[in-house]
Amino acid sequence: MPKRAEVQQAILKPAFARLYPGIPPNEWQPVTVMLDLVRASKRLHDGPSSPASQLLDPEHFELRGTSSAGSHDADREVRAEGRKRQRPE
Repeated sequence: MPKRAEVQQAILKPAFARLYPGIPPNEWQPVTVMLDLVRASKRLHDGPSSPASQLLDPEHFELRGTSSAGSHDADREVRAEGRKRQRPE
């Protein structure tokens, strides 16, 4: 069975919320969304932003990977295809 797709998520730790105005702490967001929020916050307050690899400081943000809803659908389709192939005709 294929491995499920991972969607990286990030959360802003409450202790660092003052550094990122406009980003709510303690709310999991897809990493792509969080990067956009951080870039927008930095642009407004600090000027041009850093490369993406430096934007989500591990001291300020926590990261996790979770299976996406779409990966569950893909898993079901793969299982259904496997069952179709196993059925005698």
